[in-house]
Amino acid sequence: MNKTFNIQLNGIAFIIDEDAFLLLEEYLNELKKHFGDSIEGREIIGDIEGRMVEILSEKLSSRKEVITKKDIEELIKTLGRAKDLGEENEETNIEGEQEKTKKSDSKASRKENKKLYRDPDDKKIGGVASGLGHYFGVDATFIRIVFLVLILTATAGVWIYIILWAAMPEANTTSEKLEMKGEAINLSNLEKAIREEVNNVAKQFKGNHFGSKLGQFVTRLAHLIVNIISGLFKVFSKLIGGILVFVSMLLLVSLTYLIFKNSIPVFIEDSGWYNIDIQNILVYFNDKQQVQWMLLSILAVIFIPALSLLINGVKLLFNLNIKTKYWNIASLVLWLFFGFSFAFAASDIGQSFTDKELKHQSFNFQTENELIVNHRSLSIDPNKVIIKNESDFIMDEEYLSINVPCKIIRTQDTTARVEYIYHAFGRNETEARNNIDKISFKIDFNNDTLNIDQFSQTKGLYRGQHVIVKIYIPFDLKIQEINTKAGKHKCQDYDEFWDE
Repeated sequence: MNKTFNIQLNGIAFIIDEDAFLLLEEYLNELKKHFGDSIEGREIIGDIEGRMVEILSEKLSSRKEVITKKDIEELIKTLGRAKDLGEENEETNIEGEQEKTKKSDSKASRKENKKLYRDPDDKKIGGVASGLGHYFGVDATFIRIVFLVLILTATAGVWIYIILWAAMPEANTTSEKLEMKGEAINLSNLEKAIREEVNNVAKQFKGNHFGSKLGQFVTRLAHLIVNIISGLFKVFSKLIGGILVFVSMLLLVSLTYLIFKNSIPVFIEDSGWYNIDIQNILVYFNDKQQVQWMLLSILAVIFIPALSLLINGVKLLFNLNIKTKYWNIASLVLWLFFGFSFAFAASDIGQSFTDKELKHQSFNFQTENELIVNHRSLSIDPNKVIIKNESDFIMDEEYLSINVPCKIIRTQDTTARVEYIYHAFGRNETEARNNIDKISFKIDFNNDTLNIDQFSQTKGLYRGQHVIVKIYIPFDLKIQEINTKAGKHKCQDYDEFWDE
């Protein structure tokens, strides 16, 4: 087994085996010997090492942590040897004509390797136009004219330029400048680019320092605007991050409470606060196994986005470089799965309310002086009550009790009559009728008293089962209601033209 060494290239640490280390050391010595120890030579070596870091970093992964001899051989093949540089210069004139014939193919291949940067060496304000010119193969002057027209005709041109300035990175290193132009990052091009840059700087110092005060002012003003916008973006991102963290933590704490307490607090008018077990409510709409799956789906549909909000909020708030690509894909798949599961279960319940059926029953009764309507109350163990609103419903561990609305309709008939109508839903007529048969409700007449259950009761799945009572009495008959509980169960009085 080869020995391994820890080395640093351009400030970045790598683990490299012995054979690779010897080959790399030989290659670096060859480069240093060729480029010399001048400032220009050291700059070239620095850029070459920067390119080496990029190439070697691409070869590492979670399964591969050591640089091998093969990796160094491929690196040398990509960058080229120092001894080949002289030969390339000698062959330049010979191959000049051939290069002209290949110019179109070269442009096409270079365009594929280009990256969008701002050009600091050919900038009037921020180097945006020059960078776009390099990327699209267009003269920067043409791009500048387009921006000038946009700025003069619409303020959108200013914002487009500022946004591009903030979004496009500046090509600071020689490698980035070569990428901007679509040129291969090898020894020959690195040396050529750095020598051209040194010559340009020397010419600038020999010549006049051009650039009017107006140009300098515009440049500084543009830099100031970009810095202000960048600062606002940072503050805004921190604010958004804080909001995301707060909202996500609120959701996660609520879910944690729901999971461990297995209930949620609910305020019911006239009854006060209840800690409701959601499962005990949902079992009135679906069977227990499907209810448990629905609860899991609800929790997942809320938990997954809450956790994603927390992760992204922390990233924005603390400016962390957390890789969330695989989490985003996995969380989206899981969220869609549980979302569709819940939607399917809810749709299945909805289909149980497709068909509505009614069952009419009635009887006549006779009273001489006064009709007494007794609203018969239920006998329910308060310890078994899950939730209630006595004017509408009572839900306990066994029955769902629904208030029975009572309507008094005065007619010209001399005989009194009571009609009570059962309502229920189902997937079809048969199922709806079966659900009607599950309703427990009593009504009777005895000694001038009409006894009506305050609530109809349903045991099992709730499918809209309820009862409506209509009492038809002569106009001159007096009526008295008892056990109305402060008017909560009092019948409504209408004449014969009452619109149902």
